[in-house]
Amino acid sequence: MNPFWRHSNRIDNSGRLRYVPDMNQNHASREGTSQFFTNHSIDQTKRRSFDDVTVSSIACGTYLGESTEAVDRLYEQALLTAVDKGVNFFDTAVNYRCQRSERNIGYVLKKLQGLGLSRDQFFISTKGGFLPADSDPAEFQSYVLKCFINTGLITPDDIVNNCHCMTPAIIKTLIDLSLNNLKTDCIDLYYLHNPEMQLPVLGRAKFYDSLKAVFELFEEKVSAGKIKRYGLATWDGFRVPHDHESFLDIEHVLKTAEAAGGSNHHFKAIQLPYNLAMLEGAFLRNQKHDDGGMWPTISVAAQSGVGVFASAPLLQSKIQNLPQKVFGLLPGSGSVFQKSLDFVTSTPGVISAMTGMKTNEHVTQNTQVLQNQNVKIETLQSLVQSLVAK
Repeated sequence: MNPFWRHSNRIDNSGRLRYVPDMNQNHASREGTSQFFTNHSIDQTKRRSFDDVTVSSIACGTYLGESTEAVDRLYEQALLTAVDKGVNFFDTAVNYRCQRSERNIGYVLKKLQGLGLSRDQFFISTKGGFLPADSDPAEFQSYVLKCFINTGLITPDDIVNNCHCMTPAIIKTLIDLSLNNLKTDCIDLYYLHNPEMQLPVLGRAKFYDSLKAVFELFEEKVSAGKIKRYGLATWDGFRVPHDHESFLDIEHVLKTAEAAGGSNHHFKAIQLPYNLAMLEGAFLRNQKHDDGGMWPTISVAAQSGVGVFASAPLLQSKIQNLPQKVFGLLPGSGSVFQKSLDFVTSTPGVISAMTGMKTNEHVTQNTQVLQNQNVKIETLQSLVQSLVAK
């Protein structure tokens, strides 16, 4: 039977509408992502609803690795294996491995479609803000000069720390690059990448003016069908004290999104590091709350209808350096990495954890967590109290 069907009013034997893959759909859909988990079995608690789609609570991260063809092949095979294990979420950025990681995902999406798995079963997030090279890190300066500065797209004064830029003109170009690399017509979630880097340089007033201009671009791209939703991917911004020069205020960010796109704006997500060694997102009271008090970022985001995605859940494998007794407080007989992922993905308010998986061994180890029920909240609280007390 030909797998390349279109959506149609096909009725199954029970009289219900049956999902039929639409190979022309260009973004994740409610029906497509739901169907993915009909065919790929993971624990119910590890399936997460986000803005009308369903995603796995672990996403394939693609940050690490050299910019070589050998690593390209590793990533492509690992991503395909992850899909078999129940992962329908890929996270990347235009600068990751000099655009190669996006291209690896683009290859995998086409490969999956050739196997009869439609684009609307998969959720893709990517980012722009850091200027990329093209394939070879040694050519970063020449590529930036040739493609961005000499063309008049940006000026040297637009660049912070020799690597970061968030003018609407450059972000528009980076979105187009990502669409081409990913071989898709629409990106499910597009992040402005580490915008807090600009805060010490611009100052708060000018920073939020610049953020509004980028959000206006994002809203235009949503209207044009090029992205479905947008957010901020951060490192420091949401896990530092409220008086820190790099602090990002969720309330102010949401007001900026409303100024750019109205009450039905498409700002839907934040990404920040969160793991057993970096607990600020869930326990540092740095965000204003409706009750007049201060609450942690993850809590305020979740209550504001903003999805929270955790980066560095394994701290690039450094999480294993924590005292072993920490992992003994978590249930099961899994490895320290599996227990760490269970902790992050079980934290209330966290939708998914982005973890690097560029070998089949990493995939097999990490995705085993998808078969586990969430760790009980009481166990998480006990563990965190022991960590915070130190």
